[in-house]
Amino acid sequence: MSSTYDLNLADPETWLSKHGDALYAYALSRVRRPEVAEDLVQEALLAALSSADGFEGRSQERTWLIGILRHKLIDHLRKKARSKEVQEPALGDGQGTMGLFNKRGRWNPKPAAWGEDPAT
Repeated sequence: MSSTYDLNLADPETWLSKHGDALYAYALSRVRRPEVAEDLVQEALLAALSSADGFEGRSQERTWLIGILRHKLIDHLRKKARSKEVQEPALGDGQGTMGLFNKRGRWNPKPAAWGEDPAT
């Protein structure tokens, strides 16, 4: 077994036509949003283009590209988890919790007493 690798990396201009469908299907199966999947594939192809000289031929070209896409997907999911929006629960009056508290953060109006046993 030789220590040098057979670099069977195709012309980057053909990556999209040769592997685009597989990359898109992989991304779409993870994010379930077509526009996000398209963006992730584009980011992966750009990253692959900038690191093509680092491809050592230990895997097939498609496997290498999917590996790059997988890292882009993980980055996307981490970023999404960090910036998850907190939505205020909707109340019947359409004000959310804004009408429940005054400017000082106190109940507005004060809740009624529950009595001795709140379960009854």
